[in-house]
Amino acid sequence: MPPSVAIVVPIYQEHLSSDEQLSLRHLLHFLSDYDLYSMVPRGRPVFDILAKKALFQPEAFINRDSYSHLLVSPEFYETFESYEYILIYQLDCLVFSDQLAYWCAKGYDYIGAPLFRDKADPGKGLSRTGNGGFSLRKTSAFLRVLSSPTTNRGVTALFRQLSTGSLQDLEHLPAPARLMKTLSVLRELRRGVKWYADHYTLNEDLFWSDRAKLFWPDFQVAPVEESLKFAFERHPRYCFHLAGGHMPFGCHAWAKYERSFWSPHLLND
Repeated sequence: MPPSVAIVVPIYQEHLSSDEQLSLRHLLHFLSDYDLYSMVPRGRPVFDILAKKALFQPEAFINRDSYSHLLVSPEFYETFESYEYILIYQLDCLVFSDQLAYWCAKGYDYIGAPLFRDKADPGKGLSRTGNGGFSLRKTSAFLRVLSSPTTNRGVTALFRQLSTGSLQDLEHLPAPARLMKTLSVLRELRRGVKWYADHYTLNEDLFWSDRAKLFWPDFQVAPVEESLKFAFERHPRYCFHLAGGHMPFGCHAWAKYERSFWSPHLLND
């Protein structure tokens, strides 16, 4: 029996570029047996080829910030509450096989391509799971985080992470700055998840990678070693080497980062 997954493709434009059409071709070639949703602005004309539609307010499609705000809101996940998982597939992604059942069976709450410690220097190593452009999300877990009550549970989790030095997104900061930022996060955390999500200014995927666990400690982000098998984004040649010469399930921003690496794997006409 196939896994319960909604594949969600954000589409806000009337016409797709040739690269976007290629991304869509990969999706339809490998994952057409699943429920495919166009995530579109209500009342706006957009390119539409998928069988199902999920409508949201046009304001959510204005820019990256408004899109991120939607993806840290209960509204988005409640739309797909009847599915166990959501696969976000932005139109700068590629998929190379059908591994969806395999990754759903892993049981992670969130997995996407790995982030690097230094964006410019891959030799400094991988940091953590983080990229959301091609990402698998357990719907119930995301809703659980976004409905977390305002209690000291998150504060306790933060202090635990502070004591073990495992707030990975702050690890590059000097110790005094890291302490000040951690205390700032703690103050903001006490306002509750709704306030925190509404005022979060970074991309939504970093909220899920770095902050969700502070509101619900059981939230399970896949280890970075697993995310390397799931997807690549930056430095795909380096990732391919780290992965032992194995291709991932998919990738994000393929035309932006080392397009030549992906060229032999494209489903061209």
